[in-house]
Amino acid sequence: VSRMLNLETYKNNNMEKLPVAIYARRSPTSEHSIENETIEDQVEKNKKFIERNGHILIDIYSDDLYSGHVERTPEFDRLLEDAEMGKFKAIYIREFGRIARDEPVRLSRVKLLRDLNIELFINGEPLDKTSEGEMINGVMGNFRQWEAAEIVKRTTNGRWRGARAGKIMASKARFGYKLEWIDKVKTVLIDEAESKLVLR
Repeated sequence: VSRMLNLETYKNNNMEKLPVAIYARRSPTSEHSIENETIEDQVEKNKKFIERNGHILIDIYSDDLYSGHVERTPEFDRLLEDAEMGKFKAIYIREFGRIARDEPVRLSRVKLLRDLNIELFINGEPLDKTSEGEMINGVMGNFRQWEAAEIVKRTTNGRWRGARAGKIMASKARFGYKLEWIDKVKTVLIDEAESKLVLR
């Protein structure tokens, strides 16, 4: 009975722990640089952070000798696939540059992870609590505003071009009329039922 109780307690405790993964990358150009940690060093330091934070390690992903300017790497692709399947809820990375050195690639990867609701821990701390996180939030906020403005502009320009070409751009007809597609062309027709009310 005692062993069963201990096993149940163990399961309950682990259910409350956040399942996490480690991502490590080493660049080929700085293979012998003292500033470039080995994959093993990155993993070991992240393991200590995970233990300190009370999380549970699920898997380790490492791209050894891959440039930080490359958009796609084998292990990061595998990480994204597992993230989509819900294998873990957060990723530990030794420092922000390990995600990527090229800024557009880095932002793209962070966005992919955030879209999957994956939390990022940099050097053991949640990304949002770091200076890098504040920068990312600012950049992504500006990007969302720009993206929204672009959508409005494209929609407006599209309607304007359509109107100049003689196309019907309305999504709803006025009372007494109806819109129908005839030979792939939006056409205004009289609504017989509504038109009787108009004639009255």
